Amino acid sequence: MKGLFKLLAFILAALGLSSKASSKRKEKVKKIDTKIKDNVKEVKVSKKKVTELKKESKKDSSAIKEKKQSIAKKKAQKKQPSKKKFTKDNSDEAAEFLKDFASK
Repeated sequence: MKGLFKLLAFILAALGLSSKASSKRKEKVKKIDTKIKDNVKEVKVSKKKVTELKKESKKDSSAIKEKKQSIAKKKAQKKQPSKKKFTKDNSDEAAEFLKDFASK
């Protein structure tokens, strides 16, 4: 009978120790799982930020293209030949121009 109790106590002790060890492992696994979940959340948030920034950069680049096009149009308009402006320095040329214009 004593041997049976010893055997029973040994089995219960072994089960107790194994459950204790498994509970420690479970705690470690839970900690690791929470870290993994946190990292996954951070990755999702960063991906969202990246996509938002890409959208903004596309908008900005299209705005830059539009501005460049408008500047190019303005430059083209400025390059068109304009009438000669006369100043005090070239008043003789102005007088000749007016004579030629009046004779036409």
